[in-house]
Order: sequence, then C-alpha cells, then structure tokens
Amino acid sequence: MDLFGDFWYVWVLPFVGGIIWYLITKAAACGAPSSVSPAGDGGKLCQWIATSYHIALLFDANDVCTGITHEVKV
Repeated sequence: MDLFGDFWYVWVLPFVGGIIWYLITKAAACGAPSSVSPAGDGGKLCQWIATSYHIALLFDANDVCTGITHEVKV
C-alpha cells in the first residue's frame, strides 16, 4: 500500500484539478480573451479583464492550460 500515492490521487489531484477547472470556467464566463500575447516555445498568455476581475492563463503550443499566472478579484 502506497500511502503517498493514495494521498496524491485521492486528495491532491482532485483538489488542484478543481481549482484549475473553477478558474477556467470563470475566465470562459468573460467570453473571448481581452488580450493574447505570445509566450515562449509557441505558447500564449491569455488575459480576461472585466470589471473587478482579471485572470491570466498560460497555454502551451497545443492550447493546453499550463498554469495561472495572475488572478485578481476586487
């Protein structure tokens, strides 16, 4: 029995995936990105800016979200 593996798959991955899914759905609710900038290795930085909310997500060359670079809710 691998306690670390069990902890990772049962608690950590669903938690992190849930956070990322929540943020992506919040960004999608704003519509198309307000700004798209090139990032290294063919990736791009997409930013959604709305009244009292700003989020920036980093995507790779295959349009897979690789991280959250900025989020502010006022």
